[in-house]
Amino acid sequence: SRFWTAFAKALALAVVPILRLLCRLVPPLRRAVNKTSAARMGAAFGMRDRGDHRGAFQTAMVGVEKCRFATGQEQAAFMADFDWWTFLSVAAHAAEHLGDDERARVAQLLDAPPAPGGMHAADCLSRAARWKWNRGDPDAAIRLARQAILADSSSVDGHVLLGWYGLITGRFDPLPHLREALKVDPSCRETIRSNPDFAGAPGLLRSLGLGEAP
Repeated sequence: SRFWTAFAKALALAVVPILRLLCRLVPPLRRAVNKTSAARMGAAFGMRDRGDHRGAFQTAMVGVEKCRFATGQEQAAFMADFDWWTFLSVAAHAAEHLGDDERARVAQLLDAPPAPGGMHAADCLSRAARWKWNRGDPDAAIRLARQAILADSSSVDGHVLLGWYGLITGRFDPLPHLREALKVDPSCRETIRSNPDFAGAPGLLRSLGLGEAP
């Protein structure tokens, strides 16, 4: 929620400077902190934000691998799954700026992932769906897009993507998915309107309340 996001940011602003000072003063603490999942994740996000896509990809993929060694305790396993998806989301974002080899490595990990859940999982699955579609595999693309909205039912990207697949393939009705996208985020109407394939289906747009009445 927005409250918890704001709370986490405020807490980070208060704690991180103190932790950085302690790490400078106590080298063993610095080495220990640098090995944590949180530190690795922070480094990956920082590289991504600076445009260092190669570094972000490599760091995130190391994080993904480390998450495989979580203990069997329920809480630790849950956090490892969450971290796994977060790292893979960074890797997937970076892979889009790199090449087919990096995208293939991310997609391969999605063959046997932890249980999907949350926005990071939906982001990874939506990106992979597009890669599969672009490589001429609509079946895999549709499967991954469906998994994206199962992971996060509020994924506007996933719903719009599925709506587009439904329209292009004719395999299923795109209308429910587009309606759900608009329900979650009404501002996505411009994304739908500007899509040339949706624009070429005026009846669909009218059903969504986005087209002019005949």
